Amino acid sequence: EDGWTDLLAGVKPPRDKVTGTWLKGLLGELSCVLPTDGLCATIVVGQPPADEYDVRMVFDVERATRQGYGQGEVCLVFPAGDTQARFGLWCLDFYQIGFVWDRAHFKPFDVAGSNNPTMRRQPEKLLSNHKYTALVEVRREVVRGFVDGKLVSEWRPEPGAANDMASFALPERRKLGVGAYQSVVHFTKIEVRAHGPEK
Repeated sequence: EDGWTDLLAGVKPPRDKVTGTWLKGLLGELSCVLPTDGLCATIVVGQPPADEYDVRMVFDVERATRQGYGQGEVCLVFPAGDTQARFGLWCLDFYQIGFVWDRAHFKPFDVAGSNNPTMRRQPEKLLSNHKYTALVEVRREVVRGFVDGKLVSEWRPEPGAANDMASFALPERRKLGVGAYQSVVHFTKIEVRAHGPEK
């Protein structure tokens, strides 16, 4: 495939981690080790090459715990215009996918009453020790999220939207990152490419 740049090789956990415990394996995979306090873990993996771009990750969930809400999450943190957001996949009890860009629109546990129209409940849960590919296409007018080639959610960024990502926020808004909540996750591919004439 043309235009993809590998980000995983350049990630150094001691330098790039924001929260949690992260390790690089012998084969270059990036692993999130479950924090003892059950909080979120986030790490910076690079920066988009342009305002419009694609970013994808290949990952598998080794296990998720049932602390707190009992709701494990894997996510991709990314910038869209002036807003930092995340594409989240929740993997326990029920499987839900969607975009989160501030606390007011983060209600993954209230499926019926959620005020976040990007949330989509899925018919099957994420399987442990199974590789998935998540792709986010960032465009000026719309952001699309795919899992294993299937379009699962869309989000239209709002100019001047509130930007409170809480525990998953990256210190620099223009960076890319990955994260996990109450989960042990292994990332075996993280890559990015510019879209359109900026390639």
